[in-house]
Amino acid sequence: MSRGIKPWYTRTFKSKVLCSLKMELRFLVLLGCFVSCSSVDLQEKTKYEDKECHGTSVGFGYSGTLRNHYESLKNRYQGCTFIHGNLEITNLDDPTIDYDLTFLSEIRYVSGYVLIGLVSELDQIKFRSLEVIRGNRTYRVRGDEYSLIVALTSRFNSPHFGLQELHLPALREIVEGKVLFLQNPVLCYVNTISWDELTKGLNTVGFNNSVHYGAKAYSNDCSSCPVECEFNGVSSCWGASSSLCRLDYGLECDDSCNGVCFMKGPEGCCHDFCSVGCTGPTQYDCQVCRDFKMGDQCVSHCPESTYTVSQNCIDF
Repeated sequence: MSRGIKPWYTRTFKSKVLCSLKMELRFLVLLGCFVSCSSVDLQEKTKYEDKECHGTSVGFGYSGTLRNHYESLKNRYQGCTFIHGNLEITNLDDPTIDYDLTFLSEIRYVSGYVLIGLVSELDQIKFRSLEVIRGNRTYRVRGDEYSLIVALTSRFNSPHFGLQELHLPALREIVEGKVLFLQNPVLCYVNTISWDELTKGLNTVGFNNSVHYGAKAYSNDCSSCPVECEFNGVSSCWGASSSLCRLDYGLECDDSCNGVCFMKGPEGCCHDFCSVGCTGPTQYDCQVCRDFKMGDQCVSHCPESTYTVSQNCIDF
């Protein structure tokens, strides 16, 4: 065999090795693309899903045992940020159950009403993140429509046992519907809240006021709000801690506004599609959308070519 001339089997072997390496490289590229694309899809899915939960419309009713009812509430609302429908927290009145409602802590938006009742085994209920109660659906009581109802929260109407504090430190707006407090003889501080500010005054035609205090709506035997919670000579708080002051946003909107504005005067009104507040006059400047969000703008409804996830209009 002449020097410098390679055997045919050596050339064939190297050719096969190179071909194998190329195929492996292509596989790795495709795998990387798959993983990357799957990661993007997962991020998009997580962005719009996993945090939307559907509420209920059973009022003060429940099925099964009280323990099963409590476990059902936990399973339904754990990790939720957006409630599509009504948030009903009721029938938590079994003294043998150690209730833990931290599963409510991430909820920011409720599209329907919030009903709290028959919760005599809880001293406090904390909605740490709840900003907006939309009131697309309301709870009707004696001819009036309510979006926040707190009722029957003490044990046998006792003046000593029951719900004492309702924490809503992030609440900025109740878009539609009134507020009702009834038979809460040990509940404190709710009477220090300016509900007209939260409901933007008379937000529905035919309403005479924004809050109705029924019989034993709250306790008159409460400690004063912390001194840090006093603004312009008025104390307002959700509880005895200085971290529970009702915030003073320090901006009075013109009467022509829908209750939210970014500066004084009629030219400072937020767009009608905005809730909570805004940084400018257009539907692109809203802090929170009153109804739905399409891209970077707020809209009153989602187009036919989309479906809704939480408040987002998503293209098919």
